[in-house]
Amino acid sequence: MPSVLVVDDRSSILDVLKMFLELQGYTVSTCGNGEEVLGLVRNQMPDVILLDLILPGKSGSEIIQELQTDPELTEIPVIAMTARNEIANEVATRVFACIMKPFDINDVQVLIEKALEARNSPSKIKQKECK
Repeated sequence: MPSVLVVDDRSSILDVLKMFLELQGYTVSTCGNGEEVLGLVRNQMPDVILLDLILPGKSGSEIIQELQTDPELTEIPVIAMTARNEIANEVATRVFACIMKPFDINDVQVLIEKALEARNSPSKIKQKECK
């Protein structure tokens, strides 16, 4: 069963995504601030990370940078979530995909499936798209 780490400072988003993704068969863990993310990633080694870009403690952009510099974590696909276009554009080339808030929850599932396919494919195809 694939695992997903959902990171957002809004508990309502965490709750909805957790419930929806668990119903789809994913193992889901959640985190509400940027300071705890890397510890959770190292402990749990999720298959995909859904990452809000505006977080208390440490920004999503900083977290992405740290993930990319750690050889053990660099292969984990990150799907960035944000409501701000300029922030999405800033990280678009450094993540698998980004999705603009508010989003259709089914679009999140499609991106997770694509990220899992890409992670498991020999060519490691990157999505590089903001919706």
